Amino acid sequence: PYVSSAISWTSASGAPTLPVNATDAAGNSSSATTLTLTLDNTLPTGGSISVPAYVTSTSVTITKSNYTDTGSGISTNVITRSNGQSPTAGVCPGSGYTGSTVVSSPDTGVVNGQCYVYTLTGTDNVGNVNTVVSSPVLVDTTAPSDAISLSAVSGGVYQNGTTVYYKGNAAGSFKVRDTVTDGGSGPASATFGALSGLSGATHNSETVGGSSPY
Repeated sequence: PYVSSAISWTSASGAPTLPVNATDAAGNSSSATTLTLTLDNTLPTGGSISVPAYVTSTSVTITKSNYTDTGSGISTNVITRSNGQSPTAGVCPGSGYTGSTVVSSPDTGVVNGQCYVYTLTGTDNVGNVNTVVSSPVLVDTTAPSDAISLSAVSGGVYQNGTTVYYKGNAAGSFKVRDTVTDGGSGPASATFGALSGLSGATHNSETVGGSSPY
């Protein structure tokens, strides 16, 4: 094949044309093919990426919308995962994430007790690059711990482990307290179920949120 001299620039603009044609040994020439140079300095657009705030297994489902490009066209859309960071009091750091590992959804390369962010990088066919970063996701596969006690006790009530003794021939009352501890995402709520089989008192199922204890 025949190769032209280099067409080089440091900075350029415009829409020039470049005709190319062939000639044989007898002097016959082909019709010229005209190349049009089209400027494309525009970044890809429309990309988005999101992950849940928490996952309870070592698998993160990633939701994304790929970048598109109306100029030279999109070349690649690549998802990467940061290195993990530890949460503080159940809250992921808002910044400071480093590292870049190419992944796909679902991402099963995460570790329990770590926070991650995900980046979608769109690159067009001339090298324009745009990125978008997700909010952090905390991987928490460990169930919280309960410490059950009684509070607001009146009358004859006594707790021994998971057994609560009560004096039924006189008025009495108590509340159940659950001191929840969790080293991952932190306590969120406690659910106290419906009381069944007791004549003379009722308790409907309820979920109590806020700060532990409940």
